[in-house]
This record gives sequence, structure tokens and C-alpha cells, in this order.
Amino acid sequence: MKKEVLEIVSDSASTEKELVEEAVNLKQEKRQEVAILTYYDSVQEPDLKKELNYKAETTDEGVKITNFYHNANTVSDTALSKQWDVSQNNFDLVTGVLTIQLTIEEGLGVDTILTQSKGLIDLLMTYNAEKEIQAIELEIKSGKEQYSFKSVTADTLTNTKMVYTN
Repeated sequence: MKKEVLEIVSDSASTEKELVEEAVNLKQEKRQEVAILTYYDSVQEPDLKKELNYKAETTDEGVKITNFYHNANTVSDTALSKQWDVSQNNFDLVTGVLTIQLTIEEGLGVDTILTQSKGLIDLLMTYNAEKEIQAIELEIKSGKEQYSFKSVTADTLTNTKMVYTN
């Protein structure tokens, strides 16, 4: 049976550390798993839809933090830095989703990873048009960082890490 998760929207000014502390405290107080969501502050541009910034989820081991990097104006960069090896992949014939596990060089900025991920997906969709690919999901490892990029949300790169509290 899946446990009920308490979902809370928190102040957008919270840091990762504050979110971890808040999640741990709420889990103890409410005696249930907690997911805290923060959104980018859109006071400057109130007509913009609110974009998710962080998601902190409690687990048995600690808190899983996901950082969402958005850039609606991201351009596609098909000049990939060094070699992005796409040989570690899995194509689900039923759903049409191609999942690729990549290890890239350390030190690339989030914007570079975002634009090159978009470029890689553009290249794969163009050169594999006959393969009936519905979506592409990239699982990217850069040093200790883990990123995820999905073609269906082509302007968002996510970074997930565990903060062990037990």
C-alpha cells in the first residue's frame, strides 16, 4: 500500500538546506512522508506561468532534492562538447520512448547541458524520423551530478540528489 504524501508549497526564497530541514521537521511533526514544492518567484513578470524551482521529497534514507532549471528561450545547440555517447539506450516499442544514459564531462554549466541536450534530441529525432520515436529521455551523469532531460519538456533540465539524514 502506498503511503499518503503530504504536499506543501513553500516560500520561493528557501535554499536547498532550508528545504531539507523543513522537510525533515514536517515529516517528524506530521508522521508521514512530505513533498515540498517551491516555484520561481514571478513578481517581476506576474503574467508568466509559475515554474517549479525545487521539489524536496522525504524518504526512509533522507530527502531527495530535485532542482528544475527552466529556460523557455533555450536554443538547440547541435555542436556537442566532446563525445556524447548515445550507445547506452533503450527504446520501448510500446510507448515509443527512447531512454539514453549519458556520461558527459564535468564542469559544463547548466545552460550548456540544457542547450546541448535539446540539440542532441533534435538530431536524434531528425535522423531517426522513421523509427516512430514519440519522446526521448536523457539520463545524464556529469561528475557527481545527475541530470534528466525529457523531450516533452524541452525547456527544463532537472538535477536530483539525495541528502542523507539518517
